[in-house]
Amino acid sequence: MGRVNDRRIPLFLTDNFLRRLFFPPKKTLSKFISAGQVVADIGSGPGFFTIAMAEIVGKEGRVYAADFDRKSIEALTRKAERHNYSDIIEARTTSAADLSFIPDASVDFAFSNGLLCCMLDHEGAVREVERILKPDGRAYISVTKRLRKKDPRTVGKDEWRSLLQRFNVVSQGEGVMARWAVVSVRNIDQTRLASRIESLKEGREQKESKGLAENEQQHISCCSP
Repeated sequence: MGRVNDRRIPLFLTDNFLRRLFFPPKKTLSKFISAGQVVADIGSGPGFFTIAMAEIVGKEGRVYAADFDRKSIEALTRKAERHNYSDIIEARTTSAADLSFIPDASVDFAFSNGLLCCMLDHEGAVREVERILKPDGRAYISVTKRLRKKDPRTVGKDEWRSLLQRFNVVSQGEGVMARWAVVSVRNIDQTRLASRIESLKEGREQKESKGLAENEQQHISCCSP
């Protein structure tokens, strides 16, 4: 078996008429976000939800978008320009496990829809969601259920439960194809919050250093969202 990398989804599958018919972006998001908020679309693709986020938060808000696929971010950037949302949306080609362009504890709502099951570093991505959320912020996280069990990108039931333990679970559920949860950061005082953020940063930096060392030894470039 060859090396497994993070999964790239074709652009036409992530933004098309049928998806908009069954999952209208603005209607889906309006229950979570409002004008003036700071939000993050993690695993944004070409902007299926991102543009609706910008429309809802408006000029007083901010939308961060991250995706590891360069073509997706380029498509999103063009859409933002077309809708005059370039001043609202900041889009980066980067891994969901490295959202360093988003400040600590700055996001009101983070959206990660079906991303974890397309990548290898589940823990790193969840750690970054925890880092960027405001103390009263919330996140929506979902994963697809029906994937190959031996695929390291798959998030099984036990791992899903373990990942959610980092948060307060506001609500959760599952259907035939997916599991989802709305979560918030655990209630901690500001001193402990600052300490926790530093701890999360150190963990990310240590992981990055280890990854660089491994890449030098193996002469393999890592593909991550």
